[in-house]
Amino acid sequence: MNSSSPIASLTKHLWSMMYYFVRTYIWLSLIMGISITFLMAHLVFWYLDSEQLERFVSSASQTSQQLHSNLVTIFTHSNNTCSEQNLITMREDLWRAPLIKDVVHIQDGRIICSASWGNLEAGLVLPKPTIVWPERGLQHWRAVKDPIKGDIQVNMVSDGAVAVLIVPDNAYASIPSNYPNTGFILSTEDNRYVFHASGPMAPENVLTQSGSSWRLLLTQQCNTSSKALECVTAYNAAPGLFGKGLWFISVVGVLSLAISALLHSSILFVIHQKKSLKRALRRAIATQEISVLFQPKVCLTSGRTIGIETLARWHDKHFGHISPDIFVAIAEKNGLMPQLSRLVIEKALYQASSLLKTDSNLHLSINLSMSDMSDPSLLSFINDHCSGHRIPAHQLIFEITENSASGFEGIESSVARFTSCGYQISLDDFGTGYANLSWLSKIKATEIKVDRSFTQMIGDQDPYNRNTLSAIFQLLKDLNISTVFEGIETQEQAEYILRHIPHATGQGWLFAKAMPIQEVARFINTPNSSIQHNADAAR
Repeated sequence: MNSSSPIASLTKHLWSMMYYFVRTYIWLSLIMGISITFLMAHLVFWYLDSEQLERFVSSASQTSQQLHSNLVTIFTHSNNTCSEQNLITMREDLWRAPLIKDVVHIQDGRIICSASWGNLEAGLVLPKPTIVWPERGLQHWRAVKDPIKGDIQVNMVSDGAVAVLIVPDNAYASIPSNYPNTGFILSTEDNRYVFHASGPMAPENVLTQSGSSWRLLLTQQCNTSSKALECVTAYNAAPGLFGKGLWFISVVGVLSLAISALLHSSILFVIHQKKSLKRALRRAIATQEISVLFQPKVCLTSGRTIGIETLARWHDKHFGHISPDIFVAIAEKNGLMPQLSRLVIEKALYQASSLLKTDSNLHLSINLSMSDMSDPSLLSFINDHCSGHRIPAHQLIFEITENSASGFEGIESSVARFTSCGYQISLDDFGTGYANLSWLSKIKATEIKVDRSFTQMIGDQDPYNRNTLSAIFQLLKDLNISTVFEGIETQEQAEYILRHIPHATGQGWLFAKAMPIQEVARFINTPNSSIQHNADAAR
């Protein structure tokens, strides 16, 4: 019983961890799925409501402008009399203005004649106007009973002795009224007076808003002229999902659950993929499936291959070709760098040993991270393999690359251990990230590798890039240190580098791609015509 208790406890603990893990990702997927779906739906319908509102305010503005044009025509034609000829003119204007109910003449606060009813002998008393603009000679009555028939409410506007009767519901009948939660307001330019309003909100609650908000969508167009200063404001009181019915929100909710399930599956797939890659990399290192290729480093002046750089490659039977940027990052994150670095070093020294013995001036470059450099056992490992293959230390260059500032303080002592054994040090990716002058002062490198991003600036006409490139080349001249340019792909790039730094070394597809060691030997013994062309052009 005692022996089985720890096992049962461990099993229970594992199940508890698994349950917590699954539950966490289910809730995370659910929250993300619902949030994304509702947010996207809200934004889509907000956009559609905004487009609809633009059409709405455009229609209202056109009606308002047409009405204003009719008013201008009527006020211009009037001669302030109720003569038969003037009544004929008033009737003709009225027939040409379908948005207007009637045209009347006013005298001493009474209507004395009408285009529809002719002369009114007794006259009809007008109610007090809602607002008066003395400076413009305008008066406006809002929502008053028709002074002639008294059967409906009208709006009236007068200019001097001529007044026009407007039935708002008829005048604005052409404006679509089936938009839910939508309304429009016809007001003065300063929004202090409302000529007409329709919709679910009180006009003052809309006009006091400075603009659209998350609960109110509005737009405004103004028609300013010498006589009329009018603005049409259209609004949606419940934009986006706020204005949709419960059934519609339920559909979005169901869709969000489907997206949550998809997100959950995707998250689990990515996690599984990463774990699978980690397991596959661990297995690839253990079974030595990581291979190495070599890319030549060429002297731009003579065209001679002076070195080769080791490049790790991994091709998995399930995942296919995996970029070094991916599997090196996985190795660093999961503590596999010591094993990976040792495997690459071991294969590089074994495969390149014959070539290095044949040409004592040829050097082999191998990339190391700061974690590798600070590992004392790695230096012993390198010394043992160099001794076993009888490779002199001076033929090895270790390129230091680092993605963070960690280890910066101890870099000087770490490098010193390598240089004391006769190995050379190169600062990789110079000019980017943490590979800068601060590192150079600590490392005391014998070589600098300029990042390919600077090589790609060559030929760029952008003033900033040209100035940056000029500054980098001047710095390299002042440092007076062996320089390697990465990523050379064109003749123009090679010629430019050769003109500015004659003793530079080049590396890139213009000369050769990464290749197996057998092809390196053939490449070294084959004259490179592009190098000679570069040298001639530089002269």
